[in-house]
Amino acid sequence: MLSPEASKLDDVVFYGVAHDLYRALRAWNFYSTIADNAREIEERHVGQSFFGAAQQMAIDELYLMLARIFEKPKFHEIRSVPFAIQFAEKHAELLKVQNRESASRVLRKLRVSWPDQADLSDKDFTCALCEIMRRSVANLPATQTLKLLRDKRLAHHDLSAP
Repeated sequence: MLSPEASKLDDVVFYGVAHDLYRALRAWNFYSTIADNAREIEERHVGQSFFGAAQQMAIDELYLMLARIFEKPKFHEIRSVPFAIQFAEKHAELLKVQNRESASRVLRKLRVSWPDQADLSDKDFTCALCEIMRRSVANLPATQTLKLLRDKRLAHHDLSAP
């Protein structure tokens, strides 16, 4: 049985981030499928405005989901990567690492320098992983652009929207 902290982190990651990632991938695949068939759609002169509108909705969904995934928490607990990192770090002493080798294998594939895991306690392992994730998210230049698009174009209909 998971601790309350582990259950909350599980909820954030699997019912938040993973679900939003699935929706983002679904939107991208929908958009791409229409784009891949654009020539045929144009040649048949059928549904051009429908498919154009469908692509726009797919792009809006993609922007919204990616913005949610990387949204920084302010006042509330949210289902996002930055919140998951913050929460895991705050509760690191209460979290039990389930599969060190899997995390280490992923980090090696990403060519991330990683301390010898055998010497790390669960708390230190969690904190080291959180620090790597925090740096990785901070280095994603698109996160601020996604937030701007979400705020000015999708959520608030701002006149200065890109």
